[in-house]
Amino acid sequence: MSATPERLSIAKAQMQGQDRDRIFSLPFIRGLVLNFLPDLQIIQPQSPPANVTFEVVERDEIVKLCEINGFDNALIYDPASPMTNDLVVTARQQDGTILGMAGSCHMGVKLRPIGIDVLPEYRHCGLAASLVNSLTFELLHRGYVPYYNTVSSNIASQRVAHRAGYYVAWVSDHHCNFEGLESSLSE
Repeated sequence: MSATPERLSIAKAQMQGQDRDRIFSLPFIRGLVLNFLPDLQIIQPQSPPANVTFEVVERDEIVKLCEINGFDNALIYDPASPMTNDLVVTARQQDGTILGMAGSCHMGVKLRPIGIDVLPEYRHCGLAASLVNSLTFELLHRGYVPYYNTVSSNIASQRVAHRAGYYVAWVSDHHCNFEGLESSLSE
């Protein structure tokens, strides 16, 4: 667990003596996020769907992709921020139209989260899973640890993770709300 010192003491007091399931049901925890890692024992490279090609785009070229709408989960671009994509895999039709993207950004020395977007009319054909899978192998070959996460209610995204070769590795919260708890600490 990580938190500011004040919030850490609140969390410890609330969690003391509780089991895992009760802890994730505490009132200040809002929304569970499932975090996935590639299953290195079973993951295999996947080919793109028919008539689709994948292209690896490096950090300096990613800015051009940000002009395209519909890829907010895959693209994070702010040159002043460390949370900027450093690698993206695009899925293109033969005419060059981008159908989907998977992107990763810097999250520490080795960790690289993966975000994915596929245009609505091209979903349900395996494109998301094969994009995540392709980016996973790019990251692994470069010595990074890719991970994928989604809120627990997004079943479609969980299926993408499993189809791409991932397994649930840990659970975290989406948002904590300490309203009313912080003031009680100072009383």
